[in-house]
Amino acid sequence: MVKIEARLKAVSFLQEGVLIGDGRNFCVALFSLDPENFAEWAKKEGIPAEAGHPKVREVLEKHVKEVNSTLASFEWVKYFEVLPTPLTVDGGELTASLKVKRKVVSSKYAALIEAMYSRPAGVTADV
Repeated sequence: MVKIEARLKAVSFLQEGVLIGDGRNFCVALFSLDPENFAEWAKKEGIPAEAGHPKVREVLEKHVKEVNSTLASFEWVKYFEVLPTPLTVDGGELTASLKVKRKVVSSKYAALIEAMYSRPAGVTADV
Protein backbone atom coordinates (compact mmCIF):
# COMPACT_ATOMS: atom_id res chain seq x y z
CA MET A 1 0.00 0.00 0.00
CA VAL A 2 2.79 2.44 0.90
CA LYS A 3 4.53 1.89 -2.45
CA ILE A 4 1.31 2.57 -4.35
CA GLU A 5 0.65 5.70 -2.27
CA ALA A 6 4.16 6.95 -3.06
CA ARG A 7 3.44 6.55 -6.76
CA LEU A 8 0.03 8.19 -6.42
CA LYS A 9 1.39 11.31 -4.78
CA ALA A 10 4.11 11.80 -7.42
CA VAL A 11 2.30 14.84 -8.84
CA SER A 12 3.98 18.14 -8.01
CA PHE A 13 0.89 19.75 -6.49
CA LEU A 14 -0.13 16.82 -4.27
CA GLN A 15 0.59 16.62 -0.56
CA GLU A 16 -0.75 13.08 0.00
CA GLY A 17 -2.41 10.21 -1.78
CA VAL A 18 -4.22 7.96 0.67
CA LEU A 19 -5.20 4.54 -0.65
CA ILE A 20 -8.31 2.91 0.83
CA GLY A 21 -9.10 -0.72 0.11
CA ASP A 22 -8.50 -3.07 3.05
CA GLY A 23 -11.44 -5.46 3.25
CA ARG A 24 -13.05 -3.92 0.16
CA ASN A 25 -13.64 -5.21 -3.37
CA PHE A 26 -11.55 -2.48 -4.96
CA CYS A 27 -9.32 0.47 -4.08
CA VAL A 28 -10.15 4.16 -3.98
CA ALA A 29 -7.92 7.12 -3.21
CA LEU A 30 -8.16 10.44 -1.43
CA PHE A 31 -5.82 13.20 -2.60
CA SER A 32 -4.84 16.26 -0.61
CA LEU A 33 -3.28 19.26 -2.31
CA ASP A 34 -0.09 20.98 -1.21
CA PRO A 35 -1.21 24.62 -0.90
CA GLU A 36 2.04 26.24 -2.05
CA ASN A 37 2.84 23.86 -4.89
CA PHE A 38 -0.78 23.82 -6.03
CA ALA A 39 -0.96 27.62 -6.17
CA GLU A 40 2.28 27.71 -8.18
CA TRP A 41 1.09 24.98 -10.55
CA ALA A 42 -2.29 26.66 -11.06
CA LYS A 43 -0.60 29.97 -11.85
CA LYS A 44 1.62 28.25 -14.46
CA GLU A 45 -1.46 26.57 -15.95
CA GLY A 46 -3.35 29.87 -15.99
CA ILE A 47 -6.24 28.53 -13.93
CA PRO A 48 -7.69 29.53 -10.55
CA ALA A 49 -6.16 27.63 -7.61
CA GLU A 50 -9.36 25.70 -6.92
CA ALA A 51 -9.31 22.00 -6.05
CA GLY A 52 -12.50 21.46 -8.03
CA HIS A 53 -11.17 22.89 -11.29
CA PRO A 54 -11.64 20.42 -14.19
CA LYS A 55 -7.93 20.66 -15.13
CA VAL A 56 -6.99 19.29 -11.68
CA ARG A 57 -9.24 16.27 -12.16
CA GLU A 58 -7.92 15.77 -15.70
CA VAL A 59 -4.29 15.72 -14.53
CA LEU A 60 -5.09 13.36 -11.66
CA GLU A 61 -7.13 10.99 -13.85
CA LYS A 62 -4.24 10.72 -16.29
CA HIS A 63 -1.78 10.14 -13.47
CA VAL A 64 -3.94 7.47 -11.79
CA LYS A 65 -4.33 5.66 -15.13
CA GLU A 66 -0.53 5.65 -15.50
CA VAL A 67 -0.09 4.28 -11.98
CA ASN A 68 -2.83 1.68 -12.54
CA SER A 69 -1.03 0.46 -15.68
CA THR A 70 1.88 -0.67 -13.46
CA LEU A 71 -0.31 -2.52 -10.93
CA ALA A 72 -2.13 -5.82 -10.73
CA SER A 73 -5.83 -5.36 -11.48
CA PHE A 74 -6.86 -5.95 -7.85
CA GLU A 75 -4.65 -2.99 -6.84
CA TRP A 76 -6.13 -0.52 -9.33
CA VAL A 77 -7.61 2.71 -8.03
CA LYS A 78 -11.16 2.69 -9.35
CA TYR A 79 -12.30 6.09 -8.01
CA PHE A 80 -10.67 9.06 -6.34
CA GLU A 81 -11.65 12.33 -4.73
CA VAL A 82 -9.70 15.50 -3.96
CA LEU A 83 -10.06 16.55 -0.33
CA PRO A 84 -11.31 20.09 0.31
CA THR A 85 -8.39 20.93 2.62
CA PRO A 86 -4.81 19.70 3.12
CA LEU A 87 -4.09 17.09 5.77
CA THR A 88 -2.50 18.68 8.85
CA VAL A 89 -1.00 17.86 12.23
CA ASP A 90 -3.38 20.37 13.86
CA GLY A 91 -6.34 18.72 12.11
CA GLY A 92 -5.25 15.37 13.54
CA GLU A 93 -4.76 13.70 10.16
CA LEU A 94 -0.93 13.69 10.33
CA THR A 95 1.52 12.66 13.02
CA ALA A 96 4.24 15.06 14.21
CA SER A 97 6.56 13.35 11.71
CA LEU A 98 3.97 14.03 8.95
CA LYS A 99 2.81 10.45 8.47
CA VAL A 100 -0.85 9.96 7.60
CA LYS A 101 -3.09 8.76 10.42
CA ARG A 102 -5.07 6.39 8.25
CA LYS A 103 -7.83 5.70 10.81
CA VAL A 104 -8.40 9.42 11.41
CA VAL A 105 -8.55 10.18 7.67
CA SER A 106 -10.88 7.21 7.08
CA SER A 107 -13.15 8.35 9.90
CA LYS A 108 -13.12 12.05 9.02
CA TYR A 109 -13.87 11.38 5.35
CA ALA A 110 -16.05 8.29 5.83
CA ALA A 111 -18.99 9.80 3.92
CA LEU A 112 -16.78 10.64 0.94
CA ILE A 113 -15.23 7.16 0.98
CA GLU A 114 -18.61 5.46 1.25
CA ALA A 115 -19.94 7.55 -1.63
CA MET A 116 -17.16 6.18 -3.84
CA TYR A 117 -17.96 2.62 -2.75
CA SER A 118 -21.71 3.19 -3.22
CA ARG A 119 -21.58 4.01 -6.90
CA PRO A 120 -23.95 1.73 -8.78
CA ALA A 121 -22.54 -1.22 -10.72
CA GLY A 122 -21.99 -0.34 -14.33
CA VAL A 123 -21.04 3.26 -13.61
CA THR A 124 -17.78 3.94 -15.40
CA ALA A 125 -14.86 4.43 -13.07
CA ASP A 126 -13.35 7.88 -12.84
CA VAL A 127 -10.06 6.44 -13.95
